[in-house]
Amino acid sequence: MYPYAADRPVQTGLGGVTTAFTWAFLGSKRVQQYLSAGLQWKSYVQPPVGSAWAVIPSYAIAFGVAEPLLLNAQLYWIRSFASAGYPELDLLVFEPTVVLNLPGRTFLALDSRLGWNFVGGSFLPLLKGIAGLYLDRRKSVSISAWYQTSLARGAEPSTDPGSLEFRFEVGAALSYFFDW
Repeated sequence: MYPYAADRPVQTGLGGVTTAFTWAFLGSKRVQQYLSAGLQWKSYVQPPVGSAWAVIPSYAIAFGVAEPLLLNAQLYWIRSFASAGYPELDLLVFEPTVVLNLPGRTFLALDSRLGWNFVGGSFLPLLKGIAGLYLDRRKSVSISAWYQTSLARGAEPSTDPGSLEFRFEVGAALSYFFDW
């Protein structure tokens, strides 16, 4: 994480790690629905890179518009607990996503997040662009790079090290999905 303030050092470390159990229900060939219960694990890195313990219930729906195009919408709530030393999280997030599957197991995605922060009483609009590669043919393992920006006007860094305010983030992800 590269800070905007000269008095704050560059930080690296493991961010949020989440485990979720998901139930797919009332699905058809073109529409899938999901309920999920997630747990964000505490990562032992100092804030704001690290994450506190949190519970994450969610609902998601996916629409297969055409063969390579998928629209997703997810609504989730993330609430931290036992988070001494980490910023308190109490967010309700609506996340519409557009995914375009490209040839050769590659994909592009545009992921927007509209979040309501109940701790600070603020609205957090974010936009993330993602480019990635499925490492296997079942599309259960992917690696991706992403760029995320704040859509809030005047998003300025805060002097509070636990603040959720930022201008942009750049990152990479390794995802593994499996089902029973």
